[in-house]
Order: sequence, then C-alpha cells, then structure tokens
Amino acid sequence: MDTSENNQESQAGGLNSQTSSQSIPDVSQSPRSSSSSFFRFFLGEPTPLLDTFEDYRRDRLYRFPCIAGLIGLLIGMSLLYLSFSLTTDDTSSHSPVAQLFWGLMPYQLFTFGFCMLAMLPMILRDGFRKSLDLVTPAPPCKTLAITVLKLLLMLYPSVLLVNHFSELLCIKLGIQMNEQLVSEVGKNAGQLYWICAAVCTVVLAPVTEEIMLRLVLNRAIRSIMPLWATLLSTLAFTFMHSGTPQYWPALFIVGLFLIRARRVMGLQCAILLHSTYNLLAFLFILLWN
Repeated sequence: MDTSENNQESQAGGLNSQTSSQSIPDVSQSPRSSSSSFFRFFLGEPTPLLDTFEDYRRDRLYRFPCIAGLIGLLIGMSLLYLSFSLTTDDTSSHSPVAQLFWGLMPYQLFTFGFCMLAMLPMILRDGFRKSLDLVTPAPPCKTLAITVLKLLLMLYPSVLLVNHFSELLCIKLGIQMNEQLVSEVGKNAGQLYWICAAVCTVVLAPVTEEIMLRLVLNRAIRSIMPLWATLLSTLAFTFMHSGTPQYWPALFIVGLFLIRARRVMGLQCAILLHSTYNLLAFLFILLWN
C-alpha cells in the first residue's frame, strides 16, 4: 500500500470533510504580512486555504472543455466573418436585435455551447454543483449578498477612477475610443431591443463568461501553470472586449475581483458580482441614451 498516497488522501479529506466540492474557506487564523496579503488577494494561486486538494487534482478535467471552447470560438468567429463577407448590405441596416445577436454569437453561442457540450459527461458523472464549482452547501443568501456588496463597494469606485484616467490617456495618445456594443446599437432602438439587451447583459453574459473564463479557462491553465492562471484568464476576459480599448485597464481590475469572488464563495458569487456590476453599467447606459 502506498503510504504517501494515503497521506495525500487524508489531507484532502481534512481540507474538505463535508463535501468534495469547493467550500467556504476559513482564513482568519492565517497570519500574513501586508504585501503577501495583497498578492494572495488577487494572484495567490495555488493556496490550500482557499481551494481543496481535490480541486487542484480535478483541474486537468477542464482541459478538454477549454479546448472545445477555443474550437467553438474559432467556428463562431469564422461564421461571423463569413456572414459579413457574403452580406452586401451594411450591418447597420439590420435591426438592432439582429446586430446584438451577431455581436454575441462568437462567445455566448459557440464558445459557451462547445464548453458545455464538452462538460456534459463530467456533469452527468459528478453532478451539476461540483462540476460548476458551486459552493456546497449553498451559502445563505444574506452572506452571499453581503460578500458581493463588499466587493462591489471596492470595485465600482476603482473602475470609475481608472476609466477616467484611461480615457484621458487614450485622448492624449490618439487612440480611437469606440462605444460599447449595447450603447452603439441601441441608439434610437425600440423597447424590444432594450429588453433583449438587459437579459443579455445582466443574465446571459455573467453566466456564460464566468463559466468559460473563471471556471473552465482558469482551471485548465491552473492544471499546467498554476501561478499564471489568474493573470492569463483575466487577460482573456479583458481582450474579449477588444472593441473598447479605453476600458481595458478597468476590465482587468474587474476580472481580478471576479476571480476573488469565485475563490472566496464559489462560482455563484462571481456570477452575482458580475451580474450586479453589469446591471449598474446598463442603468448608466440607459440614462445616457
């Protein structure tokens, strides 16, 4: 019998005795310096205090969904490019709802769809909550809401400040600043468009992006390069919004906070923080339009 293997299993059981999926961590008894706390807050992967031993063993299972998602992205982008090249009319001549659909097709339809298809065997075998990195048992709604509110109170003022300086820098350097897709397409759009845009922004985008980036991509990279997982998955989130370079610095900060939310209280916390952040941004867009 392999004694070292048994010791590893016993450690895994000690880290997560109640459930095999991620659980709410207790880090109150871990003394740290201010500098190490800062780096652990954002880039501290891997750390056994926030993820169980089994979580890191399972990271390799997300490699195939990650590859499938990349294939889906290539197919989606190719179809989008092909549809534009075959269409003689300007895309602005289409209805706002159709333009919104074209903008979401590569990521929300193909990338996410291929990811979920590749994850289906894992979900059927291990269960929905474990496969999607949801905290078990589910945290109380009050605890989840307080955690999201604390993160949001730190995140949103930071984003507003960074966006202000980023826009000034883009103006000084002569970098073109494009409007967001929802805002640009929504000019003079009807009520149906804004209903669809609200659903996509507040519900669809947070769910799909958190599963694709904070779960699948992050854990797939972590299985190969643990110390680079946070940085690379956050950069991927940033460059997904390639049409708005003036928002890249702020989006990078948003991505770090979303990683933090997932590691503290599971993917449901990251989805809720992402959804709340998008809701505030969407309300600002409505006010300006």
